[in-house]
Amino acid sequence: MISCMHLKKTIRFSLLIMILSYTGCARYTRIDNKPFPSCVQGNCKNEQLQTQRDYGDVVLLLSFSGGGTRAAAFSYGVLEELRNTAISYQGNTKMLLDEVDHISAVSGGSFTAAYYGLFGEQIFHDYEKVFLRQDVQKILIHSVLNPLNWFRLVASGFDRSSLAIEHYDRYIFRKKTFGDMLSRKGPKIQINATDLGTGEHFEFTPEMFGMLCSDIGSFKVAKAVAASSAVPIAFAPITVKNYPGCEAETAKNLESISKKYAKTPMLRKIVDKLATYNNKDQRQYIHLVDGGIADNLGVRSMVNHLMILDNIIEKGMENKKKTPIYIVILIVNAETNPTGQMEMSSQGPGMMDVISVVTDIQLHRYNLETVSMVKDILDNKSKSISASGREVKPYFIELKFDDLTDNKIKRFFNSIGTSLALSAKQVNMLRMSGRRLLKQSVIYKKLLHDLRNRQSGY
Repeated sequence: MISCMHLKKTIRFSLLIMILSYTGCARYTRIDNKPFPSCVQGNCKNEQLQTQRDYGDVVLLLSFSGGGTRAAAFSYGVLEELRNTAISYQGNTKMLLDEVDHISAVSGGSFTAAYYGLFGEQIFHDYEKVFLRQDVQKILIHSVLNPLNWFRLVASGFDRSSLAIEHYDRYIFRKKTFGDMLSRKGPKIQINATDLGTGEHFEFTPEMFGMLCSDIGSFKVAKAVAASSAVPIAFAPITVKNYPGCEAETAKNLESISKKYAKTPMLRKIVDKLATYNNKDQRQYIHLVDGGIADNLGVRSMVNHLMILDNIIEKGMENKKKTPIYIVILIVNAETNPTGQMEMSSQGPGMMDVISVVTDIQLHRYNLETVSMVKDILDNKSKSISASGREVKPYFIELKFDDLTDNKIKRFFNSIGTSLALSAKQVNMLRMSGRRLLKQSVIYKKLLHDLRNRQSGY
């Protein structure tokens, strides 16, 4: 039989879908991204790019998957473990968290990545209170059910996603913009959504906004996270304007990339998709939804980053400069496998159960393909660079619930749905499992051993 709690959640979700379907009739959209502040004779220059990070000899790339608050808590536990891991060599000590260069995140994982990008190690003091232990789903449902919001939803540019943005902006990200994030020292944070026009991932980065001739500095972080987690139907797409004025600069950059990677089919496909943003007449507006649709692990963008490292190492070898030796990709994968739960009862699965299982099956297959692709690229790049005279050591680490040794805990996690509400017990268990899985990883142990016994200092 269906438990009372499950029935209540189903009724609440059904009410939410009914109201959202009604308010979905409103066709107004609020555009908040702004064009570059200065353009000379229609030629806009992207002056908001981050300065090139000094990698040192360690490059640590993280990706946080989708999965609601489940993914946010799981990735938070991994950050805790990295913060508590000290690496000492020749009198110098660093926490491994300080070595993180880049965090790519989608959907639920984007909350943790964005919060860390804005507030740094403050995340370890208040993130649980601000987000992880809050029933955000209940708050958003109550907002939709509030009659005071109905007029705003139907009669203005305030759509159903605006309720989420309003809450995230006020209570989680404290009205911060990407300008605030870019001004901080720390890893590059990349929040990913899905571009409905191309089906590819869309990055909230200075580079991607540069292709829109748009200023990311004034764009709210809350809106990017809302786009990254905007599950279709439940939330309206987030729309940004594709401004004219920078087509010449964009075309030049794309041509340079195309020539370098013309023989790599996948990269050629990425470049072709990016080139569509230069078609300002046909692609005047870009509509964004949940990043998990294009890449639920947030790792496809890692391919771009590996290519950047390729250039850095290549130039470093030419100039006889110190370049990265240890290249680490750490994937925090919060996907679940709940299919076995329904097979314990003769009760037919409900609508939401069916939708959830079908979605999980598709995501699981796509995730396997993505992980295999990125791992192969990392290995091949490392071999290619090492063969040219500069040794590079690759470390590919994926943390997922299937690697837990305790079947009881594994079943417990697989029963946690994708929502923005968790109990205190669930948050604690997800945090601790993130830490435990990282510590028990064979490749992670090898990484720590190699870093503590390396031949060159910091």
